[in-house]
Amino acid sequence: MEFLLVFITIIFIILPILIWILALRPYCRKHRQGYTPGATAHITLWIDWQHAREMAKKRGDKWIVFLSSVFFVNSILIFALIAISWAYAIFIS
Repeated sequence: MEFLLVFITIIFIILPILIWILALRPYCRKHRQGYTPGATAHITLWIDWQHAREMAKKRGDKWIVFLSSVFFVNSILIFALIAISWAYAIFIS
């Protein structure tokens, strides 16, 4: 069970980073958005997600809207998996 939780957590952590690096960040840079000097990577990632989603909705880019939705749902699932792992470690082990 522990291996499965670790594997799923790693997948859910890597997937949004790949979406950001390969799709959302280039899309924001292409459209001159998402400039965040002095911000941490997490803040830049979140701002790029917001800007990419807003721009894609205005421009009708359905693929970027889809990837933004996957990114957002995945981010929520990361927190859920961390909470489940934490609860499992405390209460079941």
